[in-house]
Amino acid sequence: MPTFLPLHRRIIWLVVFLLLIGQVMLFSATGVLGLERHGSEFYYVMRQSACGLVGLALMALLSSIRYQAWGKMTYLLLGLQIAMVAATYVSGIGQFGGGATRWLKLGPFAFQPSELAKVTVAVYVAHLLALQQREPFSPKRWMVHAVPLGILLILILKQPDMGTTLLLTVMMVGLFFIAGARLTYLAGFLGSGALFFLYAMLNSEYRRRRLLAFLNPWADP
Repeated sequence: MPTFLPLHRRIIWLVVFLLLIGQVMLFSATGVLGLERHGSEFYYVMRQSACGLVGLALMALLSSIRYQAWGKMTYLLLGLQIAMVAATYVSGIGQFGGGATRWLKLGPFAFQPSELAKVTVAVYVAHLLALQQREPFSPKRWMVHAVPLGILLILILKQPDMGTTLLLTVMMVGLFFIAGARLTYLAGFLGSGALFFLYAMLNSEYRRRRLLAFLNPWADP
């Protein structure tokens, strides 16, 4: 990628590049399935392309909002995020599928609230780290701000959606690392988090089968 482009343009082209790579991978995985079920090997690719275009349009729209405005809305956004994830547990609103209740169904539309958490949590943690740089938090204040994050992660984990929970946790650790947090603190957090996720995987039958599938990959062709 040309280095003479401004940083924001390089980031935009990187996003477009990743979307295109994703389309290739999606076609490889769903081409035959789309042909069998819908009569076109491009069925899933076209749906994903439409979502990608909507996402790019939203990216252009949201990028015009000053980052200070996101800081002012961060608590409201996190509150709404928790409410949406909690709503997946409500009968008639939450949609069950594939052994999990991760979707909200509103009329003909359905979406996964935990996907939005990838943005909401990033904005929330970044705002906290910005405040920390101006006026260092006490441990008690950190605990108060960590409570809603803990509630959100537990709600997502119980859907169950361990993958998104793990991704959000790693993302938060990455933000703290970029902000200059002590490596000893991060190592302790990662160590305790790894033990928790290992326990969660071994304590669940289907997660345990996924984790140990490599031992006998031919058992379930």
